[in-house]
Amino acid sequence: MWGRWIEALSRQNARRWYLGSLVGLVWLAFPIAVLWSGGLAFWAELLGQGLLIAWAAIYVVGPPLFWGRSARATVVAGSAFFVTTLLFIPFLGDAVTSLWVFVAIAFAMAGPSIRVVAAFAGAISLLSFAVISVVDSVDNATYLPLITFSVAMMMSAFARQLQLVRRLRDSQAENARLAVEHERGRVARDIHDILGHSLTVITVKAELAQRLIADHPERAETEVADIERLARGALADVRATVTGYRGVSLAAELSGARAALNSAGIEAELPNNIENVPGETSRLFAWVVREGVTNVIRHSGAGRCAITLEPHSIAIADDGCGGNEVEHSAWPTRGNGLNGLAERVTAAGGSMAVEVTPAGGFVLTVTA
Repeated sequence: MWGRWIEALSRQNARRWYLGSLVGLVWLAFPIAVLWSGGLAFWAELLGQGLLIAWAAIYVVGPPLFWGRSARATVVAGSAFFVTTLLFIPFLGDAVTSLWVFVAIAFAMAGPSIRVVAAFAGAISLLSFAVISVVDSVDNATYLPLITFSVAMMMSAFARQLQLVRRLRDSQAENARLAVEHERGRVARDIHDILGHSLTVITVKAELAQRLIADHPERAETEVADIERLARGALADVRATVTGYRGVSLAAELSGARAALNSAGIEAELPNNIENVPGETSRLFAWVVREGVTNVIRHSGAGRCAITLEPHSIAIADDGCGGNEVEHSAWPTRGNGLNGLAERVTAAGGSMAVEVTPAGGFVLTVTA
């Protein structure tokens, strides 16, 4: 509870209210003058002054504590604050009505709807009119009630403005948080896709080079050179991803997929024509090829991989047995790679499906 109060009292809008309310306390000069007019014993004047200071402190810190609270809670608190002014009747007499202006202002600044403020301030103004009419005259009874009501309505409008500013700041902070989260997710997906694919191919080529180094050193040297090229390319891709300037090409990914599948000993059946695929869809399908082929090499144990390409759909199928490791359900268990790809496809307005064939192979289908 204390933590919530401290947070409410330390808001920037609260500090603005403090400045305005402290300036407004200059109008307490009238009840203070009445208090020290000499009609009371000195000890009573001191007591009244102490109570007035404490009451003024409640007036300053009270409204921020009720920002965002229900109208019922605000009405109860405002009514209780009004009742406290009755304690000053022995010290101020009918001049206690001057404190009701502060009650109306504090209630308006607490943030209830303008109708609730109008009803509350109207009731106080009518009561003020009745009291002054009885102890003075009807002619002199209109000024203070009018001031009470009009100031309350102006402060209610000011409170609305502060609330709008606070909501705007909260919205900006939330948008900034979402932007950071989105960028973090983008970088995570890109790095996973880049390194997952590159490291998979590097691993396959390293294993191949190790087998060839004894009997076919020339071919092993070629594989090692490819490993170096892939490593440098992956490093460049990571740097480009971090700076946000990395792009992908469907043609380049298909070419890389063919080389990676061949290195892994998997027969590749890839499309030769990609010109009928639109630009944005082509970039999305490039990511699909990268992640899909990486999964085929890593998990399928396949001997053949076929990629079928249409203007608005792509399918990657293998004849492996990786699907036997998961339950035959509509959505087989997916790792970070497929989850990241699903997020990328959804963000592009497409749909993705992963199916297990009766023989245990996987079919990854993406529709844009």
